[in-house]
Amino acid sequence: MVNSFQFARIPAIHFGGGIIARLPAFASQFGRRLIIVTGKGSFLNSQQAERLFTDLKKDGFVWQHFIIPGEPSPEMIDQSVNAINDEKIDLVIGIGGGSVLDAGKAVSAMLYKSDSVKEYLEVTGTKTHPGTKVPFIAVPTTSGTGSEATKML
Repeated sequence: MVNSFQFARIPAIHFGGGIIARLPAFASQFGRRLIIVTGKGSFLNSQQAERLFTDLKKDGFVWQHFIIPGEPSPEMIDQSVNAINDEKIDLVIGIGGGSVLDAGKAVSAMLYKSDSVKEYLEVTGTKTHPGTKVPFIAVPTTSGTGSEATKML
């Protein structure tokens, strides 16, 4: 027997060369307090990153930056969430490949929860996530993973 499931609807997809320049405008719809999740290298070493961080600062955003160096572990997610210390976060932005986007989604879904993300994982977890989360914007820097279009916890 197949368990019930549903496809999550994605609110919007914006596509085009240089679209990352519009990220501050997209983010401002949610507020000014951000978490930015990236990988450890290629985006951070790019002119786009330098420009984005300059524009965010100029526009009055404040953020915490988490680096995901590879496949995210539950411990990485829990450490990121615990680093927030109940600060108000308006938006989580993931910029990178599939691992970074998955980590950003997990952080968004786990903010303000007292449990470990392990409690909600498929197969091993024993709890059902309540569905509450901080808004999330995915900025894929690779193609093919589809992580930007998969459902959050």
